[in-house]
Amino acid sequence: DNDGGMTTQLPSTITSFVQTGLRPGEEYTVNLVALRDQGRSQPVTATVTTLIDGPTQLIVRDVSDTVAFVEWTPPRAKIDQIVLRYGLVGGEGPRTTFRLQPTLSQYSLQVLRPGSRYEVTVSGVRRGNESGSISTEFTTEIDAPKNLRLVSKTSTTLELEWDNSEAEVG
Repeated sequence: DNDGGMTTQLPSTITSFVQTGLRPGEEYTVNLVALRDQGRSQPVTATVTTLIDGPTQLIVRDVSDTVAFVEWTPPRAKIDQIVLRYGLVGGEGPRTTFRLQPTLSQYSLQVLRPGSRYEVTVSGVRRGNESGSISTEFTTEIDAPKNLRLVSKTSTTLELEWDNSEAEVG
């Protein structure tokens, strides 16, 4: 009785088997029986789920001093959510985690630190099982100094003040 599945007949000397062509994140029922002439044993049954595949082709684009746009190709498996994590490279500061709707394939990272190197990682989750992740790094642009103002002036001099860039510049 096959119920639309796959059937493989193996010699009795074989005690292991690898089934290929399965879909990621799917539940399968395996029935194993011994056959002899016209006789058939009771089945031993196991229910197993293949691992879910993760997102692929992660890119970061439109990077400014405080914003970066992240895009990825969704996994083929049905998933419950996308997990996006990002933080400064080298472990400075906390990593931020977003749990996103499974249909999303892009996200805008906001309030980034100017002139800083970040790592972003994306994975999928189904029934509490997390896929392998894909990651990439990017560097935010250096922000411009701000609030340039004239403090005083004479016929031959100007005294100016400004607020420095937030980025570490040399």
